[in-house]
Amino acid sequence: MIRNQFAPVIIFAYNRPDKLNNLLESLSKNKELNSSNLYFYIDHYKNKEDLKRNQEVIEIAKGFDKASSISVITSNSNLGLKANILRGVNETFEKYNEAIFLEDDLVVSDYFLK
Repeated sequence: MIRNQFAPVIIFAYNRPDKLNNLLESLSKNKELNSSNLYFYIDHYKNKEDLKRNQEVIEIAKGFDKASSISVITSNSNLGLKANILRGVNETFEKYNEAIFLEDDLVVSDYFLK
């Protein structure tokens, strides 16, 4: 198991770039984020209507640079919310003893990670 000073932060996202930007902006105000590992689990788009927004979410995640390390895990097919979350939780606990799980529509306080 990986031990780190701070629990990793796991974010589940899909096709809401504005929501993800809001979450990341709020997380960025936490100085502990600089020492945290950040993982994005982004589900694959369902249809053509979701394609553009899904790609925007992936680009936002790949471009974010405020954490100690950043991993962007994408699906090859649409898993659905439940399966995407279960995958992320299971993979996280294979590596870590603890974690912070967030969905993209949250906004956290300036002291959330503290």
